[in-house]
Amino acid sequence: MVNKIKNGIIWIRTPKCATSTIATHLEEFCKWKGMKYTPSNEHNSIPPTKYVNLGHLHSSSVNWNVVKLENRASIGSVRNPLDRFLSHYKHRIRMNEYIDYKEDVSLFYLNNYHNTNFEGFFKGIDNYLCKYLGVGDDLHWDVDILNDRYDLIIASDFLNKGLKRFEKSTGYSFKNEEYKTNTAPETQQLIITDEFLEKFKENNKNDYELYNYVLEKYEYR
Repeated sequence: MVNKIKNGIIWIRTPKCATSTIATHLEEFCKWKGMKYTPSNEHNSIPPTKYVNLGHLHSSSVNWNVVKLENRASIGSVRNPLDRFLSHYKHRIRMNEYIDYKEDVSLFYLNNYHNTNFEGFFKGIDNYLCKYLGVGDDLHWDVDILNDRYDLIIASDFLNKGLKRFEKSTGYSFKNEEYKTNTAPETQQLIITDEFLEKFKENNKNDYELYNYVLEKYEYR
């Protein structure tokens, strides 16, 4: 990875995976390294060579053959699938969406998991990590594609350890490894039922397998 970084970094910035925090750290790294970057509010934009994208970028927008040919580094972001989903749902209801459900995320999921999507990139809200990283879907995921495409996967649940791994590859030392505070007002306590949890875990089997693989591969736990 260290030899690739000079050619730029492709960051698949999966939403609701502490990526605002990571973007802040990467921006400071770019300033230290003298690298150019696309701003964090510029989403779905492929950075030129020798750049780092700080905005959200979906894997389907990336030509991975070109990334490999240009020998660019690539980073992915993941989070515990349930926590990521709940955070995304809270974000949506803060935007006054799903007003018929509000804090009842369990009912929302049980009624809508098969026909609702948080993003326009794919139908449904399950196995979000696999789909966003471009390594799988609702049927399966492919560990070989994951390892071929990504030089580092940062798990937001273990952010400090992920940043330490980045430091080892770059020689850069992050000054502040804390999370960026979310200034949005907190929503009401969500209603979590056993039925919802059971269905969510069943439907997101591939995301859980991917997430657990990342934790073991990078020794996050």
